[in-house]
Amino acid sequence: MIEIFKYDITVIGSGVAGLSFVKFINELYEKTSFKPSIALLSKAELDKTNTNWAQGGIAAAIGTNDSYEKHIEDTLKAGDYQSNPLIVEKVIKSAPFLMKKLISWGMNFDRKDSDIDLTLEGGHSAHRILHYKDSTGEALQKTLLKNISKDTIVLSQMMVTNITKDDFGSFHLSCLRSDGSLVHIISKNVVLSTGGLGMMYERTTNQDISTGDGIFLASRLKVKLKDLSFIQFHPSGFYNIKSNTFLISEAVRGEGAILRNIHHDRFMTNYDMRAELAPRDIVSRSIFSEMKKTNTNFIYLDGTHLPEKKWHDHFPSIYKMCIKNNIDPTKDFIPISPVQHYSCGGIQTDEFGKTNVKNLFAIGEVACTGLHGSNRLASNSLLEGLALGYFCAEEIYKSNESAWKYDESFQVSYPSAKKLDRFFLQKTMTEHVGIIKNKNGLIEAYNSLTSNYQNAPLVKNIQMKDVENEMMYNVAILLVKDALNQKKNSGVYYNENYV
Repeated sequence: MIEIFKYDITVIGSGVAGLSFVKFINELYEKTSFKPSIALLSKAELDKTNTNWAQGGIAAAIGTNDSYEKHIEDTLKAGDYQSNPLIVEKVIKSAPFLMKKLISWGMNFDRKDSDIDLTLEGGHSAHRILHYKDSTGEALQKTLLKNISKDTIVLSQMMVTNITKDDFGSFHLSCLRSDGSLVHIISKNVVLSTGGLGMMYERTTNQDISTGDGIFLASRLKVKLKDLSFIQFHPSGFYNIKSNTFLISEAVRGEGAILRNIHHDRFMTNYDMRAELAPRDIVSRSIFSEMKKTNTNFIYLDGTHLPEKKWHDHFPSIYKMCIKNNIDPTKDFIPISPVQHYSCGGIQTDEFGKTNVKNLFAIGEVACTGLHGSNRLASNSLLEGLALGYFCAEEIYKSNESAWKYDESFQVSYPSAKKLDRFFLQKTMTEHVGIIKNKNGLIEAYNSLTSNYQNAPLVKNIQMKDVENEMMYNVAILLVKDALNQKKNSGVYYNENYV
């Protein structure tokens, strides 16, 4: 028997965007007579998010030598001026207010005496990164989880496999629990905050839940998508052929660490006048070029000249992970290579997270608001999640009504999936849809992924992993099609045929 639940607002995803939305929407309704029913869904544990793994911090122009104008220009420049200037201005100007809200909710930032310690990252023209050591995301996740209202219904270990609409405009969510049981959720408003799609690549900084769920669900509702192929690679993923990567924060270079090739020569000054502090797309391509020149799979990050106290106090998590991998960053160069990190494109929305489907919203990494353009500026992602959580909450609060109709006899579809090879997909995407692309490679990727999908048989005893593979193949094909339709190189999108 399928359980059926009904909520005024259903939020899918428990990262910074989803959690901040829930906090803001509950604050808005605190002093009103109408209290909407709000459900927060997560397909794993609530803290298993990319937010929880974010190291660097949150960008906000609050320093005495900083300004909105500087932060706006840095954002536009990093995004190759492909951003929406109105969105950029709105998000950047909201940052000081949002930082005050976070602190009032209990968020701790590192301080120098009584002042918040602001650090520097690539692409920024001023010290404006608020942080908590090198685990800002974990501290933010814990803060937001502590602030979930007791009135919010929390449903973890539940995956949304499909979303449809009835004739009244209400949403029907087909859900699969981790134990295999099925759930039917009916909702007036749906907020997609499902995060990224990093698991489509062999090496990623993303959690293993990042399988493009929100993109898949939106595509089934004919939602407009934008620039899916604008995939940002982080320059400094720890390189270890025997184990998964972990991130070496941008802030390490912000504090003065430099990049060296396999011969220990510094090389970034040959590629960009900003050297190690150039935006991520430039640094990643420069590293890729240097590896190709020296026929190696990695280069080095040299932070041996940084004070040992800096490693212990500011980067304790990175220091511990390096030591665990037999590298002492106070004495040894750290082997690194670019790794898939962030999706700059996604579900096309306006400044409130609204999509072209009424009452369907998308916020956070799954959305393409226009803030990032063709390349995200470091530490603007947590800021965007907070800002869109706030803007989206205000929009739904203003338009929400207590009464709404739905089709009581509407039947949701049971989840189905084909038996698909995830490793083949990851290898194909890494080889042909990575930092540097070309037309022939993209065509090969499209044909092979499509052929594999079409010829795969259906899974009989379906599990979450099978649905994830189904979503990944569908989203990967959409992403490759988008890459083939791009007409010029910009930011993270680089096609050899356009040089």
